[in-house]
Amino acid sequence: MQRQAQSFACSLLAETRDLTRSDVIFFFADNSIEYVATLLGAIYLGLTWSPVRPASGSYEFVQQSKDARCTILVVASNKLSVVKKAFQDDETIDGQIKTIVLLDEQPPVRGDFFKAIT
Repeated sequence: MQRQAQSFACSLLAETRDLTRSDVIFFFADNSIEYVATLLGAIYLGLTWSPVRPASGSYEFVQQSKDARCTILVVASNKLSVVKKAFQDDETIDGQIKTIVLLDEQPPVRGDFFKAIT
């Protein structure tokens, strides 16, 4: 577990050059081992970590992302449809989130992620 957490933290640090202590990691996936690994990785980096309830829809996602002021999204591929709808419903979160980490992919994705997959 410690190795996974350190790997996540190192990857995020390497790929997100403008990482600051004010960044908030927003975790949206079903309960899994990655839940703990990303939480510990956030602790290693000194960042805030905010989980999204796995059953949340796009409205809840938008509201919680605004409340948490998330800047880094960690998402499982089976949740992408909810996230994509959230980005379409509220364009302000597109400017708020600077890095997206797909749990099923490496490395973290930057920029117009949803424009690239549509």
